[in-house]
Amino acid sequence: MPAGVTKLTKFWGATKKATKGVGAFSKVAPATAKQLQKKFKHAGDFGVSGKYNPANAQKFNQAIQKHLNAPGTKEISGTYRGNAATFYTNPNTGLTVIQNPNGSFLSGWKLNPQQLQHVLKDGKL
Repeated sequence: MPAGVTKLTKFWGATKKATKGVGAFSKVAPATAKQLQKKFKHAGDFGVSGKYNPANAQKFNQAIQKHLNAPGTKEISGTYRGNAATFYTNPNTGLTVIQNPNGSFLSGWKLNPQQLQHVLKDGKL
């Protein structure tokens, strides 16, 4: 496993077994504990239930990373609230993850149909 991936997997609390097959080109969106807590209201959209706690924050973070690398997820450069951002959006499910230009996690949720069209057509939210 590349050194950078090993370092990031330790940050996320993942094990080597859980990250087996993760290559140098896997997409990641590093998220701080503060940002995960702030956006935890959207965790249900990613299949994570329950209240915020460290274990559920880890599940939420893992679900975000899984979405970034899922088949069908499209990378779309655009703007979020007028600022440069990258959307990782699955047109079939409406699920999206938004990254800052530096690659860090900004937010993510299941888009409504109107939001989905804006992202897919204009790259804007």
